[in-house]
Amino acid sequence: MTGILHALEWTNKYIFSPLLPILIFGAGIYFAFALRFFCITHPVKFLRVFFPKKEKREKSDKESISPFKAVTLALAGTLGVGNIIGVSAAIMAGGFGAIFWMWCSAIAAMMVKYAEIVLAVKSRIKLPDDKGGEKFHGGAMYYIKNSVFAAIFASLCIASSFFLGNIIQVKAASDAINSTFGVPPLMVGCVIAILCAIIIGGGVHNISDFTVKIIPVLSALYIAASLYIIIINGSRIPDAICRIFADAFTPEASFGGIGGFLLCRSMRYGITRGLFSNEAGCGTAPIAHAEADTKHPAAQGCWGIFEVFTDTILLCSMTAFVVIFAFDSVGQSCIGDTSGMLLAVKAYSLYLGDSAGMFISLSTAIFALATLVCWSHYGLEGVWYISRIIKKKRNKPISFGMLRNMYIILYCIAAALGGILSGDIIWAFSDFAVGIMTCINIAAVMKNRNEITLETKSYFGSCHKYSATINHHQNLSAPLQNHQNSNPQFHQNLRLNHSTAKKSLQPDQNL
Repeated sequence: MTGILHALEWTNKYIFSPLLPILIFGAGIYFAFALRFFCITHPVKFLRVFFPKKEKREKSDKESISPFKAVTLALAGTLGVGNIIGVSAAIMAGGFGAIFWMWCSAIAAMMVKYAEIVLAVKSRIKLPDDKGGEKFHGGAMYYIKNSVFAAIFASLCIASSFFLGNIIQVKAASDAINSTFGVPPLMVGCVIAILCAIIIGGGVHNISDFTVKIIPVLSALYIAASLYIIIINGSRIPDAICRIFADAFTPEASFGGIGGFLLCRSMRYGITRGLFSNEAGCGTAPIAHAEADTKHPAAQGCWGIFEVFTDTILLCSMTAFVVIFAFDSVGQSCIGDTSGMLLAVKAYSLYLGDSAGMFISLSTAIFALATLVCWSHYGLEGVWYISRIIKKKRNKPISFGMLRNMYIILYCIAAALGGILSGDIIWAFSDFAVGIMTCINIAAVMKNRNEITLETKSYFGSCHKYSATINHHQNLSAPLQNHQNSNPQFHQNLRLNHSTAKKSLQPDQNL
């Protein structure tokens, strides 16, 4: 076991740590220029996505979920304690200028998230479910053209749901609750497991209904607390911004900012061992977005941009200002705290009192539950995809309902034990799995880059000339079609001419 651990840690440190940021930033910059910064060049149409007209949903769309529910489901897997301590860790590592580089990193992540969601919605399929209805299935597994790599991705998605989306989150919640309220970690894990079973037992609608209520409420509470601190320190905002830009272009700030961005977007755990961004590029969040009842892939992709904006630009920036305001008072006492938790707690406690520790602990536990619910859905989609492969190989019917129940039972057992389980092997395997998934997903996204470009152009009006050409041809053909339909003699002559031509093409029997 020790040998496996060392091998995984070496791979994560020396291969994935430098490779993944290069892939994400490279893909993000490419799509920003390839799509010609459509958010800026088409601001009205971009913003109109978030304020759609209410339309009556068809019966066939009842099993799908609304675009907003899809984004809250995806946000459930990204928001959390990482938005608090990830920012603090970035500042401790690279100074205040780290925040500037987190903003730059977010821009690249927005385009990557947009691209993979567009592909997921475009390649999704609708198939009957066990309840007699129809359901959308989508995600990286469906736009990865190579079936072997698609199966590997689905398998790693299932494994990651147990480790990264379950055990690690329950461990963080248990430690937070135990340190504040003294509740035993096993009891915390059991409570989370029971709540998780109740929520995910009802399917994607129960999951999305839960996230659409809890995520906005939690975000609103966190924003309210942060805004209160920012408002009472309003006169210090210009000085804080000056400090961010003054430190932005030192080598330490660049390293700390990019590293902190990866931390705070590393599936909500937010410690130095996280190596990756808020699922941008990982290929898991598109699973949630693929089930949205949307009219166009590019429209749902815009919700992915909103997801990254909310997570990094909004929530992380608020945390940053709170930490900067309090840094002169509490920063010296936090030297050596590489995780950022101590700095975050002391910064909020300076303005909110002792209730800050309780606030952060409860937020951690509730966000952990939201993450469990979200990742269970990702894992079940992986199970469904693998079951289809097995069914095709063996040519025998497989009950997905049975596999689903087995998965939920094992998932809840892992959650119950997550509070007392620990070990470097869990984090090492989680980082390794995310690294493999990201490499496969980014390669598939770049391979399908032309489809993303065409979908974007078709939605944002760059292809209006092609639409005009099609309409022109349709207008020209309409009179001819009407004449054919209204003139029976036309069809009779056409059949006679066809018969004559067919005889003339036959060889002469006398020859």
